[in-house]
Amino acid sequence: MTHNVHFDDTAMKLCAKDIKLLEDCNDHTDERGTGRLISCLYDLLSNITEPTCSNFIKQIHATIFTDWRLSENFATACLPDITKLKCGRLDDDNETVCK
Repeated sequence: MTHNVHFDDTAMKLCAKDIKLLEDCNDHTDERGTGRLISCLYDLLSNITEPTCSNFIKQIHATIFTDWRLSENFATACLPDITKLKCGRLDDDNETVCK
């Protein structure tokens, strides 16, 4: 989902118990900054037992999908089209924001 290591660090802190229980996700704890841990936890959200972890993953999911630049695979795969077609997020006046 995202390359931001802070998301992984926070997930490892808030979701430590669940990460240990979810072997698939535990395999990604040494891959800080790849987005795989957050993606795994989101994929297994129904198996998460800690409310703080569940709430964090839901908040991260909502945050990431409101800004395409935070979505690792989407941004990488689609950046040429996003740039060429001048699409992306809108500012408060519904004007396209381009760099």
